[in-house]
Amino acid sequence: MSQEIEIEYKNLLTKTEFDRIITQFQLNHENPFTQTNYYFDTTDFQLKAHHSALRIRTRPDQPHAEMTLKTPKEGQLLETTTQLTLEQAQSFLYRKIIEPTTEIAQQLQKIGLEQKQIKPLTLFAELTTTRREKQLPQGTIVLDHSWYGTQEDFELEVESTTAADGQALFQAILQQCKIPHRKTPHKIKRAQQALQQ
Repeated sequence: MSQEIEIEYKNLLTKTEFDRIITQFQLNHENPFTQTNYYFDTTDFQLKAHHSALRIRTRPDQPHAEMTLKTPKEGQLLETTTQLTLEQAQSFLYRKIIEPTTEIAQQLQKIGLEQKQIKPLTLFAELTTTRREKQLPQGTIVLDHSWYGTQEDFELEVESTTAADGQALFQAILQQCKIPHRKTPHKIKRAQQALQQ
């Protein structure tokens, strides 16, 4: 199991803006990879009500999958991640029901969910992303092209170990590429909204 505070800044992009960042920051030299997020919640969306999210992520180039829970912590998100075998992940995805690992279940209880509330957790959406990443001293530039339902979008994420570095890099990219700042919901919210349309 691993835990880390997620410090990231997001901005939805047009295809033109997406291509501009690729060119400006030479992300065309970075090899893209594809990953799929499968999102789970209770039937009455108790995780969403607690501002939390649970996913399984798979990548064709990796011999394992990950189960990740995001919960609020000090104005950021705490990510708790455990590895799954591909067989475990495929079993959950086939049944569309997930059994949280011990560590994930403990975190769910910390945010106020009882054991009976977290069974069953049901698959309600999936989202596939082609991602490019570039490491810089201030943080990581992440460019995502995502598909969910009948929709697709383009997104910039900046991930950093400090809020100051992350914010500075994020603002610099937007200014340098002449991109307006846009309020950008997390991917899970965009996938949920697509289901409602």
